[in-house]
Parts: sequence; structure tokens; C-alpha cells
Amino acid sequence: GEEVEGNPLKKDIATGRKWLEEAARREFEYRDDAMLLLATHYYQEGDFDKGMYWLKKAAESGNSEAINRLTGIEID
Repeated sequence: GEEVEGNPLKKDIATGRKWLEEAARREFEYRDDAMLLLATHYYQEGDFDKGMYWLKKAAESGNSEAINRLTGIEID
């Protein structure tokens, strides 16, 4: 990634998100992991609707961590 806002530790988040979304939409072995990473990213950014969308997609794909997180959210 490229330096953003003069901070060498903050990488180009938009580019990383773009590639994660591309991976989440394709059929491959780690697709559900990409979905879970996207959910986590969007929650951290404060976009709870997109976070929930990707969390549900990861759970539907069988990701056990996503299932556990979703169950915890729905119980609360």
C-alpha cells in the first residue's frame, strides 16, 4: 500500500478493501475468511450495515468464527 496522510504505518485501506471484496465474491478456498475480514474492517470503520452483511455472508459460507460472532450478536 501507499503512505496515507503522511503516516507510514497507515496503508492504502481502500485498495486493500477492494481486493478483499474481490476475493469475497470469487469461489476459492478462503472466500469465507475474506468475508470475515471485511466484516471486521467495516465494523472497525463504523459501517455496521456492511459489517453485518459480510458477517452473515461468512456465516452462510460456514465460517465457524462468523457463526459464533453472529450468534453472540443475535443473543444480545
